[in-house]
Amino acid sequence: MPAGPPRQLNPEPYAYESGFAVQWLIRSQSAGTEPALAYDKAPVLLWGPYLWTDGTKGRKDGLTWEHADTAADGTHPSRTGQDKVAHLLLDFLKSDPTAKRWFTTEAAPPI
Repeated sequence: MPAGPPRQLNPEPYAYESGFAVQWLIRSQSAGTEPALAYDKAPVLLWGPYLWTDGTKGRKDGLTWEHADTAADGTHPSRTGQDKVAHLLLDFLKSDPTAKRWFTTEAAPPI
């Protein structure tokens, strides 16, 4: 098979649009409109940290992705990128009121 141009793994707008599917699932579970997503039948769905940013330009909250944060494919995180993702996820799990209830020993107020 001849070598061709690198394949985009999840190009825009697909990467952006896929977030809506997750949002709709979470809303359905929260609203109780989808019986298959009931808490006694499915895991609780949470919206975690948002990892997208415009590379080194960054976001208003200061998150940037440096070239060194990604592997050669430009999509998957390198070791430094993995560390960045791990810290974002840990911060989310420790601070989100819903996630915090089961992730930490500190009880969060009932929802």
